[in-house]
Amino acid sequence: MNLNRSLGPLSGRWTAIARTTLRAAAAVTVPLDLGFSDEVVVFLNGHPVYEGRNGWESRYPGYLGFVQRGYEAIYLTLTPGRNELVLAVTDDMRFGWGFSARIAPDAPFDVMR
Repeated sequence: MNLNRSLGPLSGRWTAIARTTLRAAAAVTVPLDLGFSDEVVVFLNGHPVYEGRNGWESRYPGYLGFVQRGYEAIYLTLTPGRNELVLAVTDDMRFGWGFSARIAPDAPFDVMR
């Protein structure tokens, strides 16, 4: 999701919320491949399970902070029934921002819209 393209030009610090519901038949742990810029907090069922920074120069001088799925692997422990997954993605006001997230298509659960 290219948030620059989706939300248009913004000034100041902004946070976008992406939300989906995952349904599991039984308790299961699934990997979430995640790429993001500039900052993200991942919530599962209302609880933060990951927080990270991947913006320009966030790791060392000259680091570009590209959005690339697979940059991080987060393991989500789903409970039986509905599970709410929320990504809070924040722009650090330097360059572009966005995210890419994917759970393997053969994971043992259904994604509900």
